[in-house]
Amino acid sequence: MSQQDHPSHGRRGERVFIAVLIVFSAAALWQAWLIAGFTKLSSPGVFPMLAASVMLISALFAFRGNPAPAPGQKIPNGTPAANDDRRVLPARVALMTVFVILYVLAMPSLGFLLDSGLFLLASFCYLWKKPFWMSLLTTLFSLLVIHLLFRVVFQVILPTGVVRDLFL
Repeated sequence: MSQQDHPSHGRRGERVFIAVLIVFSAAALWQAWLIAGFTKLSSPGVFPMLAASVMLISALFAFRGNPAPAPGQKIPNGTPAANDDRRVLPARVALMTVFVILYVLAMPSLGFLLDSGLFLLASFCYLWKKPFWMSLLTTLFSLLVIHLLFRVVFQVILPTGVVRDLFL
């Protein structure tokens, strides 16, 4: 896809947002490095460093591939870049932001698995537009994989919240 074909090319504020992502990703990479450096492949900071590196590289590519529009420049859909304010924050993005905020706020009381399950189920139901049972099965499978990977394989202690109170 060329830069002219990119549907969001030239939206006001995009470059600023990408620049903030670059700064955030670099800070996350530094914080991940401070965990244990890169002493060995199984050190605690490896996965955070990998995730932060991917974020930083992606943000740098996005910044490079999204040049600032000249004043009055036409973007691909034919509207002037200076007047492209109607889709700055689509409703889907706003609702998913609310989902993420609720997810973070509910984590201490609900615990990781229950909170993540509710978040994934709500997200799948809203974004995927498949039957509820498919969203539920996908959520349960995702939680199983996450639990096995982090709790069993990597032995990460995940917040239990009310799950501990219900079963222990």
